[in-house]
Amino acid sequence: MKAGTNDIEICFDSPVVRSKQLEKKHGILQVALEPSRVYVRKAQYSFSWDWGPKLTTSGIWRPIYIEFSSGPILRNPFVRTVALKKNAATIEVSADIEHFHSSVTVTVNIQGDGYSRKIAKRVNQCFGSF
Repeated sequence: MKAGTNDIEICFDSPVVRSKQLEKKHGILQVALEPSRVYVRKAQYSFSWDWGPKLTTSGIWRPIYIEFSSGPILRNPFVRTVALKKNAATIEVSADIEHFHSSVTVTVNIQGDGYSRKIAKRVNQCFGSF
């Protein structure tokens, strides 16, 4: 990464060529039509079907971007109510933490009508919730 403009270069294998290479390496499977098709992660009908032509396309179908971080990134925070009583609730807080190589401290602040609590937990690279 550098300040300013950065480029992303993406190279695609031909799905047909790649599937045939994998078939040669792993063997021919006993399936109808083009048996090599099962070795690549594509919709099987893209290798042709009785109702459609052979169109084994490749490309980007979702937005792509370059992202830089000098520290951990918190993604997909989620709060789930586990139990609910008249004057209390038990909740579970979870999130994905990306781009950290050791442990980090995650702090959750809970605030409500006349209530405030801060909970901190040290998290390592294992998955879990607190």
